[in-house]
This record gives sequence, C-alpha cells and structure tokens, in this order.
Amino acid sequence: MNNNTSQKSYKGLIIGFVAFFVVCIVVAALLTHSGSNSNSSVDEESFAISAAEELVKGQLKSPSTAKFPWGNSSFSVTKNGKKYTVKGYVDAQNGFGATVRQYWTATFELEDTSGTKIKISNGNVIFD
Repeated sequence: MNNNTSQKSYKGLIIGFVAFFVVCIVVAALLTHSGSNSNSSVDEESFAISAAEELVKGQLKSPSTAKFPWGNSSFSVTKNGKKYTVKGYVDAQNGFGATVRQYWTATFELEDTSGTKIKISNGNVIFD
C-alpha cells in the first residue's frame, strides 16, 4: 500500500511539473508578443518626435542652438491614421542672440521610417 501511494505522489509531481512548464512557456510567449507591440509603438513615437524636431529646426532663426527636452515623455504625440500631431518645446536663440523657450505644435504625415532618413509630408509648425 505504501508503494502504491508513492507512485501516485510521483505521478502527481510529474504532472505538476509538466503543467508548470507549459504555463511558463505560454506566459513567456504572451510577454514577448506584447513587448514587441509596445516597442513598435515606442519606435514609431520616436520617429514622429524626431520628424517634428526637424520641422521645428527649419523654422528657427538659429537652428544649431536648438535644445529639445530629452525623452519621449516630454512630448505629446497623437496619431490619426498616418497624420501625427506632436507638441513640445525648444530652447533656442532668437534673432537677437537671446535663448528663449518656445512651445510648438507640429503636424505632418510620416511616410517612411525604413531608411536612415525620415520622410514626411504635409508638415506644419505653429509656435504658441
């Protein structure tokens, strides 16, 4: 009777380990899949911010002095189809050489992010 109880415990232990292993694989697969979507979203947001910064620099008197905040959380990015609206600020020198902070809103369509250059169309910048 003792041997039969040991075999049942051993079978239960094996089934438990197998079930645990399967659950671990499923959880890992789900985490990997959801992580790739969020990375893609972050990459897209980073491209949009970079494109907006270039549009803003093109409107400045002294673009080489432009200093944008660091990190995506410093910007507001919204997307509607291919159209992006990015809001932020830049510290740059004005025509008199004084460094001033200007808040801006850039709207554009992000066309291509596959190469080394970001392609945009219908770009517009409004300084608040």
